[in-house]
Formats: sequence, C-alpha cells, structure tokens
Amino acid sequence: MKICPHCSQTYGDDTLNFCLRDGSVLDQMSAAETVVLHPAIPTRPARSESYESRLTRSKSTHWLKILIVSGALFSGAVFMVLIVGFLGWISFPKFSEFGKESGSDSPPHNTTPIALSTPPTTAKGEYDVTIAKFERLKVGMTRTDVEYIFSGRGTEYYSGKGGGSTFISVKYVGDNYKTIFVSYRNDQVTSKAQAGLE
Repeated sequence: MKICPHCSQTYGDDTLNFCLRDGSVLDQMSAAETVVLHPAIPTRPARSESYESRLTRSKSTHWLKILIVSGALFSGAVFMVLIVGFLGWISFPKFSEFGKESGSDSPPHNTTPIALSTPPTTAKGEYDVTIAKFERLKVGMTRTDVEYIFSGRGTEYYSGKGGGSTFISVKYVGDNYKTIFVSYRNDQVTSKAQAGLE
C-alpha cells in the first residue's frame, strides 16, 4: 500500500507512483503502518484539455454569442425597415387623396403655389412682416395668437382634412414680398418658414 506524504491519501494500487490529488511522489507503507482509513476512491482519468484551450474555447463561445445576438438585431432592423417601407407603399394612394374633400374629385381649393423666384422689390405688402415677428412664432401656438401678432388672418393658400385633423397653411406678405408662412393642424402651429427676411 502507498500513501501521499502531503495529503495522506492512501492507495491500494502499488503500481501508482504519484498522488492523484496533488501529484506528489507516493511513499511505500510498511505492513505495520497499513491502516484502512476509508474505502478506496475511484480514480478519474487525467484531463486531456489544458487550461489555455478551455479559456480559448470560452472566449470563442463568448464571441459567437455576441455575433449571434448582433445578427439577430441587424435582421430585426432590416425587417422593420422593410415593413415600414411596405406600409408606406400601400398607403401612398390614400395620401394622394389627402387634400380632397369627400365625394369630390376636384383638387383642394386655394392651392396657389409658392413662388420661389425673386420678384421685383417695389411691392407694398398687406402686413408688417419682420424677423422679430417671425421669431415670436412658436410650434404649438394657437392661430388666434398668430393673428394677434400680425393683426390679421393672413392669406390662406392651402386647407385640407385628413385623419380626423384639419390642415391649413397661411402666408403673411409684407413690403418687397417679404413673406412668413405658417402651417396649422387643428388651429395650432406645426411649422413656420420665411422668405426675404434678414
């Protein structure tokens, strides 16, 4: 019988030369010293995989998981873009009828296009249009507040209904064709623009 001098593990197999727990060289026990402290523990085969190879495998598994999750997220994003594009494509004909009144095939009334070219600078405008008044306009402001600023209703150049809302666009033209454009949804400012102001 053999014993490990460090951990005191005993082995009944005399062909073993090293401790299976800590690798120490085993000592031969004399017959007088032989005492069975506990039954023999079955031995396990030594691991064939080194720490470095397990660590490498663990890291590669980690990166594989990251790649799989990233691929799933990318696929989900592509799918969402395709769905939004498809929904936009099938709803486009509905938006083309956006300004039409129900039961009428005529185009919306008061649809005068906005001239983008520079007109002569000698015209007298109906409203006092200034950059200060333009800067006072805020998104969410009511139509009544805007009419108070300009002391008038302006010239309506677009109106329409859709999705349960009323849309109106108004322009205020001043001297030398300086113009402020205000768009409303349900009588609240949604956007503003200007031309000719400095």
